[in-house]
Amino acid sequence: MMRLFLKIFLQLFFAAIILCETVIGNDKWNDSSNSKMASTPKFFAVALGKVDNKKLCNSANLCDLMILSPTSYPKIPSILEEINKKIIILGYCETMSSDAGNEEFMELNKHEDWFLHDGNGRRINVYVNKTNKRFGMDKTKEGYQEWLANKCKKIIVAGYDGIFLDNIGVVFGYKNPFKYSGFPVGIDNSNWQKGSIKLLEKVKAAVGKKSIVVFNQISGDDNSKLFGLIKNNNGMDAMTASISFVDACDGAMKENFFDNGKQINEEAPKFLDLLRILNKKNKYTLCLSRGNSARDAKTLYCLYLLALDGENSFFSYQIDYKTITWFDFYEKDLGEPLNEYSNYNGIGMREYKNGLVVVNFNNMVKLVNLPGEFSNDKGQKIKRLTLNGKTGELLFK
Repeated sequence: MMRLFLKIFLQLFFAAIILCETVIGNDKWNDSSNSKMASTPKFFAVALGKVDNKKLCNSANLCDLMILSPTSYPKIPSILEEINKKIIILGYCETMSSDAGNEEFMELNKHEDWFLHDGNGRRINVYVNKTNKRFGMDKTKEGYQEWLANKCKKIIVAGYDGIFLDNIGVVFGYKNPFKYSGFPVGIDNSNWQKGSIKLLEKVKAAVGKKSIVVFNQISGDDNSKLFGLIKNNNGMDAMTASISFVDACDGAMKENFFDNGKQINEEAPKFLDLLRILNKKNKYTLCLSRGNSARDAKTLYCLYLLALDGENSFFSYQIDYKTITWFDFYEKDLGEPLNEYSNYNGIGMREYKNGLVVVNFNNMVKLVNLPGEFSNDKGQKIKRLTLNGKTGELLFK
């Protein structure tokens, strides 16, 4: 009798373990409040519009997260989750403007107060250098906020894991005459920021705790200084606003990360510090750059690695908004970071378990003394590194 009891007990015990493992294994991501995963690189792809199946599958195979257009893919293509069962897929949602050619414009067109207007009462055209049929929307209007929140809820119901809200921005900047037909009346930086935060909160409440809400974009620079807009304009500076906006949802993207490699200078650590703050909160941070240069991609990847922390920090370098461009150095196993990055005389440095990340923020070539012996990409053992200005390098132990 005792043997039979013991046998049944063991069977139930191991069955419970298997069941527990199965439930955990089906999660696409873990609740950040209950777990801590390794701080290792993760990758994402932006694939907007209809995308060639080969490119879609390539991104799903290589990436941890993708952004798709629900208008092109009302349902997530099943092949993507067959390739990568844990991939997170966000549905794209435009917030700043609406195109007269879109099906949903018929509904928006019924609400004149949802549109931005100039001093003459005309609707403001967005991207005036490309079209005259795309109109700016007023994100401070409660009706428009609720409409967007309902739209996002439908995207989640259709099977998406979360929402990517494009063109939220953190500083009001409608002064660019090459992009906008005029400046909106009745709005300043302060109420624009408050309205944007309310929008993020409403979308998050609509889609629920288990769905991800990420917006574009955060900034460490106060772009209100551009085109003559009064600095701050009674609102938050860009860095403070970035943190406040992210606190209202799950994370944010930085599109054109360091201006795709063109804006690397002594001010770079300021934005890296912002990234580090958000990463330590375990928020989703998506660093996106575009181009066709392996050298630029490596430098931008190194900048991303300087601030990497938590489990929700992602990187992508793409030629276009269709698929990720993959490089061999992504596959190098750096392990986890051993410390925070340092910045001494314009040299950013961070040691990982299996290597070292070095970035030269200066314009000039620098000879860098390394904290030990490392191997370069040619397999040579070095203790000093000659590094060109505005470039980064990966070294290994």
